Amino acid sequence: GEASLQIIPFSLYYPLIPNGTCSCARNPGCTTVAVSGDLESINGSGLIELEGVHMGCFMTDAVSQSSLVCWYNDSCMEQLQTEFVSAGVTIFNNATKLNSSLSSNFPPDTLVQTIIENVMADQWQSSASYANFYQKCRPALCSYTYEERSSAIFIITKIIGLFGGLNIALRLISRFAAKIFFKFIHKRTTQEPPLAFIGQEAIELCTSDFVKDAWLNFLYGGDGGGLWFLQSRYDIRVRGVAYFQLLSLLCSISQTTIKNAVNQFVEETFVSAQAISQSSFFVQTNATIRQFKTSTTSEFSRTLQLIRDITHGNTFISSFRLNWRWLVVGKSDNSTVPIGAISPTNNCSCGTRSDCVQPGGIYMLGYNYGLYGGISTPNTQMFAMPGFNVGCSSVETLLRSTFECLYNQTCIDQLQMFATTIFPTIPNATDYITAMSSTFVSRFQPNTTIVDIINELFIEQWQ
Repeated sequence: GEASLQIIPFSLYYPLIPNGTCSCARNPGCTTVAVSGDLESINGSGLIELEGVHMGCFMTDAVSQSSLVCWYNDSCMEQLQTEFVSAGVTIFNNATKLNSSLSSNFPPDTLVQTIIENVMADQWQSSASYANFYQKCRPALCSYTYEERSSAIFIITKIIGLFGGLNIALRLISRFAAKIFFKFIHKRTTQEPPLAFIGQEAIELCTSDFVKDAWLNFLYGGDGGGLWFLQSRYDIRVRGVAYFQLLSLLCSISQTTIKNAVNQFVEETFVSAQAISQSSFFVQTNATIRQFKTSTTSEFSRTLQLIRDITHGNTFISSFRLNWRWLVVGKSDNSTVPIGAISPTNNCSCGTRSDCVQPGGIYMLGYNYGLYGGISTPNTQMFAMPGFNVGCSSVETLLRSTFECLYNQTCIDQLQMFATTIFPTIPNATDYITAMSSTFVSRFQPNTTIVDIINELFIEQWQ
């Protein structure tokens, strides 16, 4: 009969060795030196490092962390050409190395990221022409002033004459000038505008244990969560690290957004056609501040919604199999790889909707689930995590969930107990995970969805 195979993505580790310490699932910025040669050689003895060339989880990270050393080096270029020829690619044969004798502000070992940050400009050239300026702006009429030095006798006579008049004038006006000056200083001191400082207090979630490494490493399963594909898509183990990494990222982005918006706002000038009363001043500035808060949060919400719509509209496939699944069916080596939409419920398909959710938690592996085809039994839910709703992507899962369990120490302890005892198990957390305070007075209740909190930029209160 036809063979049925599942395509299962695994997280890549750097360095490319069994005990590699950097996982792309935990740290998308993992990079390592690129190599060339026989990848199947014993202990990597047939591999040659390509100096300055890096590979990583994403092409952009690999390129930005690389330098151009290899492209200045004959032996490195020859090694690359050999690899291309063996792969049947000949377009690289006529490539010539970069000229290291040319003067440049960027040495060969400069990171590409540094070059990009300098907009790839080696030298800036500028010139100014007064002749061109005058040609464009020449006046229709010119006037001339002749200056000549006065004689010493004339200057002495003028000073003596002015001294008497100035002495009398200063005696008359100094008293009044002092009163006006100190009155003006006092007014400037007491009329300091309320816009001198605008701040905010972030919610406890963004500084809690649940955005720190101990919790993330626990969810990921220590050194890899290698059996994640056996787990139910509704299981928080391993997949959960993506949700909480996203939470940490959104917390950071929100703080940057607020900082930039406030800096821009306080630089604005208050303009009035005429002097206004103190009460009118505060009424207008407070209204402006309210408008600033609304516009800042609304702009962030619209941007987030745009990202959600683009993600769903382009049918990006989740590596954690949250929205689509691959299945290879065929008798030959060359087979079409179809994908099928996941339907969390009978009435909702991730192929057509992005709001499909199903409660999640900890699940026991069903018999023969996901292994080599054959008969299988469903996974069994062993622990239902309150508020945790699995959606059609990591983004939707986070945004459509609440963190009411994370305010309850008993719930957290039970979650860890089931996670470390129900197969496929993960190791215990290295640090004690503390629940968030349920007694803290917050405008967000524990059962508030994360999307509602994010739409408020994680702000507990404005100051």
